[in-house]
Amino acid sequence: MRDDVSGIVLAGGNSSRFKTDKALLKWDGEPLLLRQVRLLKSLLEEVIVAGGKRRRVDGAIAVEDLIKGKGPLGGIHAGLKASSNDYNLIIPCDLPFLRGEVLSMLLDEIDGRSWVILPVVRGYVEPLVGVYHRGCLPHIEELLKSDRLKVTELLSLVPFKLIPEERVLKVDPDLRSFFNLNTPRDYRRALAMKGAG
Repeated sequence: MRDDVSGIVLAGGNSSRFKTDKALLKWDGEPLLLRQVRLLKSLLEEVIVAGGKRRRVDGAIAVEDLIKGKGPLGGIHAGLKASSNDYNLIIPCDLPFLRGEVLSMLLDEIDGRSWVILPVVRGYVEPLVGVYHRGCLPHIEELLKSDRLKVTELLSLVPFKLIPEERVLKVDPDLRSFFNLNTPRDYRRALAMKGAG
């Protein structure tokens, strides 16, 4: 278990397309948020939940967005501010199939030069599963102040590294780790996928 990198779960989303809170959706009999905290705790000493005090989970630090209403970028900002480490592994709460092997791969890519390390999945950069350095904070604050809320905007401001999809496929051949729950239909589909093995 590493103590030189912190884990951050982004759990503050509005879930506007859900009638319920995505972080509290049941997965294997427990809330998805708890699953994600456990996953990070299996690798890292310090885990932070960015999404408000109501997101308390044993063994994790709960923080609220310091700048409200800014989406995932606001959660990344709050998590990095609360972290006691320079490097931070960030994941969202709504990836029920996320594998520890994917996270270990990202941790292995920390090189001391890149401030953001992200995987490429199905030809696109996946900005919400990655490693972020606290050095990004002034740049994130600049983006938040100017309402440029797309997380990938940060890549034009800091040194970054992209993990090629071929490398990701070696640890997750069907890329199931990146199946996220945007709608109730996605949740039903995920439950069916889990049932099918």
